[in-house]
Amino acid sequence: HLLLHGVGSTAASWLDVMGRLTGLGPVVAVDLPGAGRTVPPDRRAARPEAHARLLGPLVRALGLERAVVHGWSMGGLVAVLLAAREPHRVERLVLANPVLPGPLSALGVLGWQTVGRLALVAGAPLARWLLRLLVRLMVAKGTMPTSRPELLGGDLARMSPEMVPARIKASR
Repeated sequence: HLLLHGVGSTAASWLDVMGRLTGLGPVVAVDLPGAGRTVPPDRRAARPEAHARLLGPLVRALGLERAVVHGWSMGGLVAVLLAAREPHRVERLVLANPVLPGPLSALGVLGWQTVGRLALVAGAPLARWLLRLLVRLMVAKGTMPTSRPELLGGDLARMSPEMVPARIKASR
């Protein structure tokens, strides 16, 4: 059994399952590049396609002739890609909440390759700029929650006396 975790987690996410699976044979849970203490060689290495390419030689090196590959979340996509690359090594797939892309039309593919890439590149800086602008406007209007604790449900009367001056000073 080869266990593949999702994005933002590690092989440790499988600890509850591993004990039960050992009765069925060897169990291997790997930290994919970029997870846990692993460092990807470059930023493109922490992608599902790169993970699937890495796992083929790993499965061979471990001597797993036929593996049941379990994929959770993005690990499900990696499992599917591994099965496509190494069909003779994957006996079965067990997918839990897999992140699998839906079918795209030719126009949809073109859209993601052009407008989609632009949105992914420009989206984060634009969102940061808009958030800074929004915060400035809220502070200028006095509607920023830190300047008015009652907007957060806070009650200055319930705060310790030492904190009230610090809270008021921090909000200015």
